[in-house]
Amino acid sequence: MRSRVAVLIAVVGAAASLPFAAQEPSAADDPPPPSAVAGQVGRIVTALIGSWSGAMTAAIPEEPSETFAWRMDCTEIALGAGVSCTMGGKPSIGHLAQTCLVAFDPVGRDVHYMCVTSMGEVHDHDGQWTNEKTIEFEPVAGSFLEEPAIETIRWTFPDPNAIEMRTVLTLPDGAAIRFEFKGRRRQS
Repeated sequence: MRSRVAVLIAVVGAAASLPFAAQEPSAADDPPPPSAVAGQVGRIVTALIGSWSGAMTAAIPEEPSETFAWRMDCTEIALGAGVSCTMGGKPSIGHLAQTCLVAFDPVGRDVHYMCVTSMGEVHDHDGQWTNEKTIEFEPVAGSFLEEPAIETIRWTFPDPNAIEMRTVLTLPDGAAIRFEFKGRRRQS
């Protein structure tokens, strides 16, 4: 038994001493992911990739709703494994922007959506396709203007070139702050 352990340690030690570049396989040599995972990955990329424009409506309790132009540009990343989306617009309070990564997580079997905003927020969400046109993300505890809030997000794709993104922040008193983007994919 000890001789097998010694051989195993020697083999692992020898492999670890090889130059890193020699151990790294090229992307062309990697087998494709299983078809179920590849289908989910492709579904996210196909649904989001491209340039989108439309209107964002912000509804805050006791304030008039405001609608303003919003743009979203999503590009393929990591050899097609996901997308990076930059978004922004200019409501009356000044420019707003966020950058998000979106991908299918084969381990958790869900859509992963992580954003950083110009208001200093970091959002990290897991979601599921609930039907052929809708992704619903799990509620996440966060804050809005230093008050605790529960954030829920739903994306709907009414057709291949349309998107509706709805974010609701529910405050402890039950008041809801809503952000709704309705956009169209611009044809290049």
